[in-house]
Amino acid sequence: NGAFNLINKIGIPMELDTDGIWCMLPKNFPEIYDVFILEKDALHKLKEYENKSDEELKNDPNIKKVEFEFPTNILNFEMHKKWTNHQYLIYNEHTDDYECISKNEIFFELDGPWHGMFLPASEKSDDLLKKRYVVFNDKYKISELKGFEIKRRGELRIIQKFQSEIFNHFLKGKTKEESYYYASLTANKWKNLIDTKAADIDNDDELFDLILAKKVLNK
Repeated sequence: NGAFNLINKIGIPMELDTDGIWCMLPKNFPEIYDVFILEKDALHKLKEYENKSDEELKNDPNIKKVEFEFPTNILNFEMHKKWTNHQYLIYNEHTDDYECISKNEIFFELDGPWHGMFLPASEKSDDLLKKRYVVFNDKYKISELKGFEIKRRGELRIIQKFQSEIFNHFLKGKTKEESYYYASLTANKWKNLIDTKAADIDNDDELFDLILAKKVLNK
């Protein structure tokens, strides 16, 4: 909830996972910065470095470059501030006793940016949708998939093939109307296959492949 409320102020939360949050941020939102740290022994030359370019700083032996992920550090700062356990006990073998320390193992990592995300709507307005989504990278390939039959064992091949086709068709459109148009071309093709009872398929092996479900049997 803390991550959701924070992201909701600067972008659009899309999906909450147990270990992360999928969201849309403005294109010009700060993402990754290079932070240049001057070695302690060279602090007396600080003024000399003020006007140097990034390229000069990268190649300077007195400079250490640290990559700073802005969205990640915002979230981690809030998590550290609100959810650190200041009563975490750790066992000390030397004293045969427990020591009380502050500890927080909730950390966000930056994953993305991605080209797009497909989230299906629930069929009933009052029902909560189970976690189902498809994430596409900039090459229009599926990068992450959750909850769909396409990767699940024991599902009908016709459903898996239908999903593998229709997901990519959504990406062909640049507007919502165009996306649904291209998706409908695939949907109508498979609907016609069912309505005609596969009259256009002459090969029995091809037909059987569509109506079977593959399962792995344990010995």
